[in-house]
Amino acid sequence: MNRTAIIATFLSAAVAASASAEQPAGWARVTTLKPGTVIVVTVRDSAPVKRRFVLADASSLALSESKSREAIETILKTDIVEIKAPKRRSVVRKIAFGAVGYFAGAFSGGMLGIAITQSLSGLLGVFPGAAVGILVGVRGGFHRPYEVIYSQ
Repeated sequence: MNRTAIIATFLSAAVAASASAEQPAGWARVTTLKPGTVIVVTVRDSAPVKRRFVLADASSLALSESKSREAIETILKTDIVEIKAPKRRSVVRKIAFGAVGYFAGAFSGGMLGIAITQSLSGLLGVFPGAAVGILVGVRGGFHRPYEVIYSQ
């Protein structure tokens, strides 16, 4: 397979993934959440709260305050005003942020290594700096925006 075909396949897969991520807000999106996902739930006449998703059926939503799932609370669908879940990130975005993180981390690690060792041997700091930069970049930073997946 030539390089152009590989790039075209990758880009079409990325476009298809981002198109499927932009579904309208509806209960079907709530039922497909992975257990343990942290969501923001607004119940009628209450402030929004962060909880872990446990299970959803046609009429209710089960949530937990912690990973242990010991104290599970059930909320009726009719009482829920809005549900927000972490926004999905495209593969293209992760690769772009990873590349930026790689270069920023490598530069920072190299400069810090030189400053600490006072010699060019400090350039070995490029390697851990690049590794950290990739990890932070692929995650897109530490802030993960939320999107509305259900509203009544």
